[in-house]
Amino acid sequence: MLKYLFYGINVICFLAFGFDKFKAASGDYKHRTPEKVLLGLSLIGGAPLGVVSMLAFRHKTQKIKFLTLMPTMAVLWLFIYKKYLM
Repeated sequence: MLKYLFYGINVICFLAFGFDKFKAASGDYKHRTPEKVLLGLSLIGGAPLGVVSMLAFRHKTQKIKFLTLMPTMAVLWLFIYKKYLM
């Protein structure tokens, strides 16, 4: 059960990064996803696909905060997944 919750939060995080990139590219800065939401989704388990989405959409790749926190959280969550959820 927790494994599917982990998958779901990863998909949501991936889509949130994609949505934010779409809004940024279209110039709609009023309705963008706040950085704290993106980082929060990553913190609660979405970091693995969050990193993938950063690379796929080339989004938030210039922000030091994202370049350091996202891979760190991804490694942590992949360890937790392998150790406890598999």
